[in-house]
Amino acid sequence: MTRRHNPALIELTLVILIFTLSSVVLLKLFASTYLLSKENVALANGQMMLESQMDQWLLDPDQIKEGSWSVNENMEQVQNGKYKIIIKKKEQDNLYCIQLKLVEDSHVLIDLKTSQLKEEAQ
Repeated sequence: MTRRHNPALIELTLVILIFTLSSVVLLKLFASTYLLSKENVALANGQMMLESQMDQWLLDPDQIKEGSWSVNENMEQVQNGKYKIIIKKKEQDNLYCIQLKLVEDSHVLIDLKTSQLKEEAQ
């Protein structure tokens, strides 16, 4: 007695396998896209915040305080944030200088520097 295989069952198994593999790939793609989007939002928020700080500093150099702060993706100050904002100020002869950085895990994402004459600041 010869045993015959059912081709429909083999075909159905292959189709299920292909759909399962493609769904795993798509889920991984969607997850990585979501994380990338979240990082880009944080980068855009950080850029806006640092530019705002720099604009305030250009109006009044004494208004901005030097230091570092931990912030989250929305640039809200938190205890153990993923990102760190670092502001360094210095004075040279007749110049005020400032450097603003957005750092993630010791990797500098944004580094802004500018200076202005002391006479222009007053």
